[in-house]
Amino acid sequence: MKNRTQDRVLIIGAGQIGTFSARTLSERGISTICADLEPALGFFYRFGPTQEVSLTQLDMCDHEAVRKLLERERCNIIVLCAGLLGSVIESDPERARAVNVDGVRKVAELAAEIGVARLIYVSSFAVYGLSDGVPMRESDPPTPRSLYSKMIFEAENVLRGIAGKPTQVIVLRPAGVFGPIRYGRGSHSARLFERIVYKAFSGCEIRLQAAPLDVDEYIYVKDVASAILLAVLKEEFDEDYQIFNVGIGHLSTAKDLSIALHSVAPQAKLIIEEIDNHTDLKRGPLDISRAQRVLGFSAKFDLVAGLQDYVQETGL
Repeated sequence: MKNRTQDRVLIIGAGQIGTFSARTLSERGISTICADLEPALGFFYRFGPTQEVSLTQLDMCDHEAVRKLLERERCNIIVLCAGLLGSVIESDPERARAVNVDGVRKVAELAAEIGVARLIYVSSFAVYGLSDGVPMRESDPPTPRSLYSKMIFEAENVLRGIAGKPTQVIVLRPAGVFGPIRYGRGSHSARLFERIVYKAFSGCEIRLQAAPLDVDEYIYVKDVASAILLAVLKEEFDEDYQIFNVGIGHLSTAKDLSIALHSVAPQAKLIIEEIDNHTDLKRGPLDISRAQRVLGFSAKFDLVAGLQDYVQETGL
């Protein structure tokens, strides 16, 4: 792989994925700058880079602020992992669209205007919707179901429109990410794992409701950070717009989650309450063969290993 120590990477969004990605990139000697609308210094310096990496306040919807930062820091790669999640989207869809779609558009257009070489966008496997258990490939037509997934798929299409010389666009679609998160933040998967892990070690009873068809695919945040690193390090891509699934390639049930949790925290009091299926369809696993072939990516953490590292990182 090409020596990327001369590159300068701007990570927009210093939440769970951005923080761990900054740590992974800086450990490889890649000059990294982080920016966030509401920087959380405590979280960043606890779980982020051990080397000196700046964290600055930035509204990615502020065109001139993004321009000034890119020009000042001379960044030639952008990792975009900022966006609104969860209840904020349902309660304020206009604000969510302003960030998750229009904000992405502004950053992308500015990247192309300035001449940023590569923009890496962290999307989600949520864009696929349900597939009746069939493996989901990057070439499959997405059928997003939630307002969030519809917005990020729209953002993907915005990026497809600007991809080309000088800016390559690489879209990563991770499975449900788990690992340490900022207080009150994180995706549905991340908040689920935070709840069960902390309750397990505090001696509290944990109740999970799950239907027989409920399955999901989870990936540890450090594996997502590794995929981002590989997308940064890749010397050349055959096309200017590419999509890669980032997962472990198989699904987990609530029982699988319970077994993994008990292997790490035998004292956990986890009760699974069975509920009726809401649909006859279910999610399929991600087909990760393309990420393996092109990026050289493979997940190093299964559920047990991820939970073990989670506990170690948080000091539980």
